[in-house]
Amino acid sequence: MPPHAPKRAGTDKNGNPTPPQDGDYPLHPNTFLVGAVTPLTLVAPHSGAESGAESVQERTAPPALREPVGPLIGSNAGAPAFLSADDMWSGVMALGEAGSGKSELLGALWGYDAAARTGLLPTSPSLRNGHGMIAFDTKNDSKATASYTAWSQAAGDNIIRIDVSDVNNPYGIELFPTTGPAVGRARRVVNALKYVFGDGIGSESFDTLTRVFTAAFAVTPDVISEVRGLEAGRSPFHYANILLTSRGDDLGKQVADVLRMKADRTGDADAREATEGLSPLYDPQRTAAQRQALVKAPRNKMEQLSAAEHWWSRPKRASWASLLNRHASVVVNFGSVDGEMLDEELSAQLAGIMMYTLRDEIQRNCVGWWDDGRGTSIYADELKHLAGMNPTVISWFRNDARAYGVRPKFATQFPEQLDKEVRTTVMGFGTLVAFAQKDSGVVDSIVRALSTGGAEWGAADVYNLPRYSAIIRTTLHQGPQAPFTVAVPDFKAIRGAEFVAAQAAGLTPAVANHPPLGMPPAPTAAVPQSEADYLGHDYRLPPPA
Repeated sequence: MPPHAPKRAGTDKNGNPTPPQDGDYPLHPNTFLVGAVTPLTLVAPHSGAESGAESVQERTAPPALREPVGPLIGSNAGAPAFLSADDMWSGVMALGEAGSGKSELLGALWGYDAAARTGLLPTSPSLRNGHGMIAFDTKNDSKATASYTAWSQAAGDNIIRIDVSDVNNPYGIELFPTTGPAVGRARRVVNALKYVFGDGIGSESFDTLTRVFTAAFAVTPDVISEVRGLEAGRSPFHYANILLTSRGDDLGKQVADVLRMKADRTGDADAREATEGLSPLYDPQRTAAQRQALVKAPRNKMEQLSAAEHWWSRPKRASWASLLNRHASVVVNFGSVDGEMLDEELSAQLAGIMMYTLRDEIQRNCVGWWDDGRGTSIYADELKHLAGMNPTVISWFRNDARAYGVRPKFATQFPEQLDKEVRTTVMGFGTLVAFAQKDSGVVDSIVRALSTGGAEWGAADVYNLPRYSAIIRTTLHQGPQAPFTVAVPDFKAIRGAEFVAAQAAGLTPAVANHPPLGMPPAPTAAVPQSEADYLGHDYRLPPPA
């Protein structure tokens, strides 16, 4: 029965006094009332958020991943844990909130590859004939660029740094072909724009842009010399924008007229193709008002990209093809340089175009690289800036890139930032590194990814991960391994000889004394012995089998 509440002294309905009454106590005198979570934390301390982040159950790494088969990923049950270098083609995806350690992890993977390139660490057999590395740093702070550069310097590896926002920098990357029929080159440009702008470029805009870029590629120095007010040394983007009347109807009409005269006078194939393509816009019978109706929508897109003319027209540009075939180590930095900074929207547009054109050139230049022992690792610490408005490129990295020797290594704060198909793709990468997350939807998606194959994982396992810890789901020899937990070391503090020693000897640094954020990178020091202490990191050999 429900217990009776206590009553104070009072009077009844006839005015007679009534004595006070104690309430009923619903339990036996020898019992004590507790919340449900109290015995639960004793029976299963890893099972709920009430137990605290430190009580997350540690899952042991498979024995095969306790051997140095690739990059050191962290400490597990008092021993080091590694990823498989030969399985990097299946992709690495790191998920974690800001400050969780995912960017530092990506830097360490870069450092491992740089050390393998210079012979400090063993090269993966599948990369016996060359390994290129290309990283995209799309954040404004340039921290990832500094990290990649420092790792390469520590390994003695040469690096090419491209600063996109630097208006005075003459070095860039040629994203589009400089030879071949103008119409074919134009279609490749517009396909890249379609990847970035998605439905913002409809069928009519696609047609108009193809026509004006065909003409833009035909704007040679002799054409420029005949048009008053037309600047030399500019990019096809600049001339295409003029043909879209961004600098007035008259200047665009002058360019079209000179191209028409050149085609009639010389029979030049590109000039003739340009004249035919521009006929719907610049036919002599077409009025300025009619022209405006055709160019208004595509011009809006081009005006956004015109703010990056300092990038498009850089005088010293290496093509993607040359960088790929040289197996170059390249960092493309979108961050601030000397106070110059791209706005976030323009930065994402340029990054998307670069990713699309890189995929395009890999398809053209890297056929059969896997069989030849050659490869390219692609790094991005904020994938959302590279995914564009179309999932085809990122999906290609997972489904078709292996034959071309591609090894994608990406990171993002949480998968919900990505297009649905992109999200599905990267969650299916061979290696998933999950740092702590607080959003319930993100936690659920990670739990589903971890539980594939019958493993039992709960939301608390992800939610309660301590800082600098992660859950790893990975593969070895193309076979799935049971997910496990690791404590991720402070990689930047052991950058250099210490990192190489830890990798080569199968040592692992303790992480209990992880330095505070903002601590400068540690200087290179002598290689530590098996139990030498360095900046709070205790290196220990794994226990004997």
